[in-house]
Amino acid sequence: MVIALGLYITILPWLPGIKLWITQLLDDTNGYVYRGDLASGQVDSSKLSDPPEENTLLVPSIALDVPVVEGADISVLGVGGSWRRPKTSTPDKGGNTVIIGHRFSYSSEAAFYNLDKIDVGERFAIWWNRQEYIYEVFDKSVVPASAIEIEADTADPIATLYTCTPIWTATNRLVIKGHLVNTDILEPKP
Repeated sequence: MVIALGLYITILPWLPGIKLWITQLLDDTNGYVYRGDLASGQVDSSKLSDPPEENTLLVPSIALDVPVVEGADISVLGVGGSWRRPKTSTPDKGGNTVIIGHRFSYSSEAAFYNLDKIDVGERFAIWWNRQEYIYEVFDKSVVPASAIEIEADTADPIATLYTCTPIWTATNRLVIKGHLVNTDILEPKP
């Protein structure tokens, strides 16, 4: 029993990276999941699914396809996925939409484990109320956990994805920022 527990604790932290490697090796859609503008011209649309019913974050380069849940605090991530920070914007409103996720957890799926593999220039999508919002990464940084300015509202429509780093600690935050590419779909401001 002790040996099995030791193996579990030792191997589990490496499984998300191994899972990504296998997925990328076997996936003929290159991480694109849904029919939409992000996948257009990237993969045969017959291999893709209809757009998701629920709010979803899709990052093809790291095979990330997770729901974006709402709730008062991070406890809503108990089952994995990503969480839109309350009091931050939503994709349809412009401003700064802030989405966070766990990087590692022994008890649930850590959706943002591979967030460090995203590079500047890559694109990702947030499906919000059945509408696709496409973002292009313009900044990747590590900031102290106290850097609350990463959640500040912005004049330009952006998405901020962040998680704890280095892995297994909450010392800093790995921050990915993307600017909205398809701005024509935003609701007009009053």
